[in-house]
Amino acid sequence: MAEVHRWRNLMVQWAKVERELKQVLQAVCDIGEEQEQIQVRMESADLLARLDKSVTGIPFGRRGRRD
Repeated sequence: MAEVHRWRNLMVQWAKVERELKQVLQAVCDIGEEQEQIQVRMESADLLARLDKSVTGIPFGRRGRRD
């Protein structure tokens, strides 16, 4: 009977570890998606800055500033 009790406890712990592992994997996946979105935004901002500079001849973000 003690072995059955110990087995059940092990299965409960196993299930808990599996749930925690799924949460960690989901967090890693979410972080990867966020990094991808950040990369796309950075590339878009760079492209817009290049386009702006080619059209105006003034580096993006420098218009209207006094140096």
